Amino acid sequence: MFYILDDLGYIEETSSHYIERDEKTCTEYTGTIPEGYDSLEEWALYANIRAYKLDTNRNLIFDEIRDAELQEEYATTAKKNIMTIKLVNSITCVNAVYTNIKFDTLYNSIGNKLSFENGGIKIGAGVSKVLVSANLRYDIGSTGAKHGRIAKNGDPIAWNMSNVFNANEDFSLSFPSMLVDVEEGDMIYVQYYASSSDKVYGHNVNLTNYLTIEVVD
Repeated sequence: MFYILDDLGYIEETSSHYIERDEKTCTEYTGTIPEGYDSLEEWALYANIRAYKLDTNRNLIFDEIRDAELQEEYATTAKKNIMTIKLVNSITCVNAVYTNIKFDTLYNSIGNKLSFENGGIKIGAGVSKVLVSANLRYDIGSTGAKHGRIAKNGDPIAWNMSNVFNANEDFSLSFPSMLVDVEEGDMIYVQYYASSSDKVYGHNVNLTNYLTIEVVD
C-alpha cells in the first residue's frame, strides 16, 4: 500500500500503486496492520484513514481527537447545500438575444435542496435565500457589445453588464456572490447576449463558464 500525508501529517490518500497529487509524492507503507483490521486493504476500505498518523516506527496510529474533529466537519458539511455547474462544450451564440447558457456538466454538489436541470439550477423545498455567483466568457468573433446577466425564471437579477470588444479578443464577466430571494421551483440561469459569430467558451477542466449557488436560509 502507498500513502500520501496531508499538511498536518495525517493520511490523506492511499493507493495500491504509486501516485502523485498536488506536488505530493506517495510513500510505500511497510509498517504493521492497524489494530482492529485483518489487512491493509480492509483498513483502507473501512477506516477513517484521515484520523491516522505514523508513529516514530512508521506504524499507523489512530488519533481519537482527530477523528472527533473530522466527524464534526462531516456533520457540518452534511448540512450544506451548494452546487456548481459548468460548461464543457462551447456554444455558438444566438444573435442579439438574451439566451440561457445550457450548462452541460455538474462540477460538484453537496446536499439535496438544489438540482441540476435543463442547463440551470433548480431551487428545492424549504429554501428562501441563496448566494449566487458565476463567470461568463466569450470567444469573440465580431466587434460589438457583449452582455451577460444572471436570471431567475427568465428575469434578470440585478446585473446587466456589458462592454464593447474587438474581434478575436477574450471577454470575461465575473459575477461576485449576491444574496437572492427564492422559492421552491425557481430556476437560476446565466444568460448571454452576443452575435452569432461569438461562442460561449467551454473547457473540460477549468471553471471558465460556471454558475454556483449556495443555500443560506
